[in-house]
Amino acid sequence: MNIAAPILSESDPDKLFRYYSVVNKVRSILRKNHEPRKFCQEMCRVAVSEANVDLAWVGKRNTITGMLEVFAFDGAGNELLSNIEHSLKNPSFLDESPCGKAMANNRTVTVNNISCDLGMTEWQKNFGQHGCNSVVAFPLVIKGISWGVIVLYSKEQDYFGPDEVSLMETLAEDINVSIGMDADQSMVQFANARLKMSLDSLHEGCMILDYDWNFIYTNAESAKILRKSVAELEGHRLFDVFPTFVKSPLFQKYQMVMATRKGSDFEACHVLPDGTELWVKVLIRPVDEGVFTLLIDTTDTKVAEKGRLLLEA
Repeated sequence: MNIAAPILSESDPDKLFRYYSVVNKVRSILRKNHEPRKFCQEMCRVAVSEANVDLAWVGKRNTITGMLEVFAFDGAGNELLSNIEHSLKNPSFLDESPCGKAMANNRTVTVNNISCDLGMTEWQKNFGQHGCNSVVAFPLVIKGISWGVIVLYSKEQDYFGPDEVSLMETLAEDINVSIGMDADQSMVQFANARLKMSLDSLHEGCMILDYDWNFIYTNAESAKILRKSVAELEGHRLFDVFPTFVKSPLFQKYQMVMATRKGSDFEACHVLPDGTELWVKVLIRPVDEGVFTLLIDTTDTKVAEKGRLLLEA
């Protein structure tokens, strides 16, 4: 397999890595700290530092008044937060806000262009003066009762893609379980299954290797790109599945990421037995389990590019 020039620009897969990191770090916090306000505060801090959102806050429904109150937050200036807190006291503002809609309908609400969303006219002035363009709200439901909401804001338009939202929904499930600490094991298993479902549904190939180079997770797309089945990969050691891989330049990239805990992006070309080329964009990132890899088949793009160059020659 030949390695082409490094890929330097940030892409949507990079954002996906960051959100996976948020889920992992907050899960670690939840295992150590079961006090709701503390782990919600840590979740907000990690979301701002790792996911590069501009403001993260958790709202808790007041059981007496029914109104939403800021429970934990991190990020942008206090002025925006003060505006949000003031607006939440107005029932009509709350009803038309993403957080209000998320709680009322028990579903995630995403708005990726606040200035053009007709359903947010009352909120556009507040957000506009602070440069916020995208917002996503995740409901928190404990034992079937609306407890509150997680809300993330970004200054970028179209910031919250479906894959990142899906991963954060698994985090909301984890927080639901942690707040209702008497939840049975089936709820914990459900949260784990929800995370796996999110990774399974990715359009990119996704796989996770542990520190001993075992495949601990692969989705169907990564198995397809690697010309293996999921069963041939998961639970097996990298070198047993691909004996010559240890001698390849690609493995040196993996070793570097594993050792330095710094990511690496590049494109690689592999010549298949029938003589055709398989081009893959490879993005490797360190995670708590070991290394997380996204594989994106770029063969069609490369073939089209070669055809264009031949026509221009």
